[in-house]
Amino acid sequence: MFAWGFKFEQYLTTNLQYNNCEAFYTVVKSQIGAHTLSSFKYYDRMILLPLNPDGSMGEHYVEFKTISHSSLQKGSFKRVKLLKWWTQSVLAVVPEIVCGLRDDAGTVTKLQTYKTQHLPTMAGLLAHR
Repeated sequence: MFAWGFKFEQYLTTNLQYNNCEAFYTVVKSQIGAHTLSSFKYYDRMILLPLNPDGSMGEHYVEFKTISHSSLQKGSFKRVKLLKWWTQSVLAVVPEIVCGLRDDAGTVTKLQTYKTQHLPTMAGLLAHR
């Protein structure tokens, strides 16, 4: 079970030009009112994906996660997981999360992409616009 997330990332990036000895470290400085917040994030993947509606490509970070199908049905998924993912991703300027939905044997059967900016609304913290 420990390796399921790593194998998921490895599988999704198999056909990409990717050096598994390469890692990315990012320091992000944000301003919230009068407060300055600095955060540090480690990434093991940076990939090229469409960023704009016109289909143009650009480098950006993508977070990979795996979760069981049954976990989606629990109230804690929205209350805990989505907010944890949002916190990790918004501070590090990660625009999307690719989630592999897996069965109890660890086999990913479906992919779900979440936009970081939509997670607070999905978690019920913000009203739908």
